[in-house]
Amino acid sequence: MAKYTVTRACGHQERVDLIGPHRKREYALEQMEGSDCYACVEEKRQKENEENAAAARAAGWPTLTGSERQMAWAETLRAAAVAKTRDSAAWWPEKYPELEENPAGIIEAALLAQTSAAWWIDNRGGEIAGAVTVAAADVARALGLLQLLQREDLGPHILVRPTINLPRPDAYPLTPMVRAAVCSCGWQPYPQKNAALAGRDHIEGLAAEELEAVRRAHPQDVPHACTEELGLRRCLMRPFLRQ
Repeated sequence: MAKYTVTRACGHQERVDLIGPHRKREYALEQMEGSDCYACVEEKRQKENEENAAAARAAGWPTLTGSERQMAWAETLRAAAVAKTRDSAAWWPEKYPELEENPAGIIEAALLAQTSAAWWIDNRGGEIAGAVTVAAADVARALGLLQLLQREDLGPHILVRPTINLPRPDAYPLTPMVRAAVCSCGWQPYPQKNAALAGRDHIEGLAAEELEAVRRAHPQDVPHACTEELGLRRCLMRPFLRQ
C-alpha cells in the first residue's frame, strides 16, 4: 500500500491509499486528478437536486413521495427524463410515419404520474421505457399499431402484442423496445413483463359465453383470419384458449 497526495480538478487536495501494480496506481491517480473531490461532487449534486425540485414546483408537477434523500435524487432523474421525452418528439414521426398522434405527450403524462421516488430510482436510465410500459395501450394506439383491434370479424377479446421501438439513448448500441400486450376490451397487464401469464388469467376469467365466442372466432385446428389475412405465423390467442 502506498500513500499519495492528489490535487483534484476542483483544487482540493486529498490523501489517498492505493494498492496494486504501479501502472494501475498511476491510472487511478490520473482519474482522481481529472475529477472533483467527493465533497464538491456532493455539493453540486445537492444544488442540482434543489434546482430541479424548485423547477418542478414552479411547473406544477406532482409532489414525490419517499425519503428525503430519495426524493432529492428522484427530482433530478424526473427532470432529465421529461427533457429527454420532449427532445424525442421529433423522432417519433420519423420512425412511425403513419402515427396518429405523437406519443411524446402521452409518455410525459405517464412519467409525471409516477410520484414514488423509488420508481424513479428503480427505473433510472430506462425511465422512458418504464413510462411506455405503463401507458402501452395509449402509446401503441397513437403509433397506429392497434389496427388489428378494429377488425370486428376477428371476434371479441383480441389480444395483440405490438413491439414499440424507443429512441436510442446516446452511446447505446441497441434500439430499446417494449413489447406491449393489449386486449380489444381495453385490458392491458401491468407490469408488462408478466404479460403471458396475465393474458392467460384475463382470458380464463371471462364468462363462459364470452370464452366460447372467443374460441369460435379463433379455432385451434383450422386457419382463420389471424393467420391467413394478416400474415401472422400463429394466432396470438391460441396459447390462451387451449382446453
